[in-house]
Amino acid sequence: MNTALFFEPVDDSLMLDHPKGTFGASVSFLVENSGLWKTFDIALFSIGEHGSKIREQLFNLKKGNGAYNIVDLGELKPGETPEDTSLRLAEVSKALLASDVIPFILGDKNSYAFGQYAGFEGYHEAVNMVNVDASFDLEEGDDLEKGYLTHLFEYGESFLSHYAHIAYQSYLVDIDALKVFEKLNFEGVRLGEVRQQMQECEPIVRAANMMTFDVSAIKHSDFPANGHNVPFGLTGEESCQMLWYAGLSNRLRSVGVYGYDLDQDNTAYSQMILATMVWYFVEGYYARLDDMDFDSDHYFKYVISFEKAPHEIVFYKHKTSGKWWMLIDPELKHNRRHVIPCSYQDYQLANTGELPERWMKASTRVV
Repeated sequence: MNTALFFEPVDDSLMLDHPKGTFGASVSFLVENSGLWKTFDIALFSIGEHGSKIREQLFNLKKGNGAYNIVDLGELKPGETPEDTSLRLAEVSKALLASDVIPFILGDKNSYAFGQYAGFEGYHEAVNMVNVDASFDLEEGDDLEKGYLTHLFEYGESFLSHYAHIAYQSYLVDIDALKVFEKLNFEGVRLGEVRQQMQECEPIVRAANMMTFDVSAIKHSDFPANGHNVPFGLTGEESCQMLWYAGLSNRLRSVGVYGYDLDQDNTAYSQMILATMVWYFVEGYYARLDDMDFDSDHYFKYVISFEKAPHEIVFYKHKTSGKWWMLIDPELKHNRRHVIPCSYQDYQLANTGELPERWMKASTRVV
């Protein structure tokens, strides 16, 4: 990837003189084309207007834990159309993923999520996507902005493993769209369910290798730069918690936050929310644990028996993080074991003799 071809570097004024111990002092910048971007853990870049405003807030935050190995690639040069820009984003994302670098994208249009997803084409595993959004962008037609999910599902049907939608608001969603989701065995979590049991979203995020976050999911009073003027939604704190979950997940390989219009916020309040969301993802990333070796002594193993099929479910609990997982395919079909993230509540439910809904839905996806 030629960074000079794809990116405008960060403004000189944002690269210099960051006090010691700040986020900005801990980030690297590439001002000319080189292959050094391959050596970083996370590559931050923006698309569209106002990227510099977000950086002003982000770079002034205090550095968190961990030895940061983050590069800010700057502003992705736009194509002639949003569709062209999405193709550029797909090429950049593909190069980063191939080098095991996590792209963190800040984009002013939610349709750029299509390019983020297209970057997974040819990736070594199918995409498990989680999207945080107040509504479903499923309109038919050529308008990518209003129907990017339709284009996404049609384009990448062959490499989409699962899709989960968090924090949708029922009065903004067509009932037919919900029926389609149910037919496809996708997951949908209403805003009310999120507010009641935020911790139940963590296993959904942990199962994904791609996250998109549309700021329309945040209520307008907490995020004035929300162009949808939605009065209800996630709080700023809950939005940061979602990004913290994503950062902690070993499976998460790509993140995009989209849809902001900072011209609608003269107070810099929304800029600070966006900056803090980035900060929490980074903080989560550098708190990751190697928690995928279920045969190691890092785990407790629990076996719950049932009178009828499946007769037993195996649960694993990480001794340090306290995170739960459950085995879906005990017969090791295709020479692999299917273990999915779950919650303590799933384990408690199984102990009562009832199959967890998360297990039943996941088992239908295992082929």
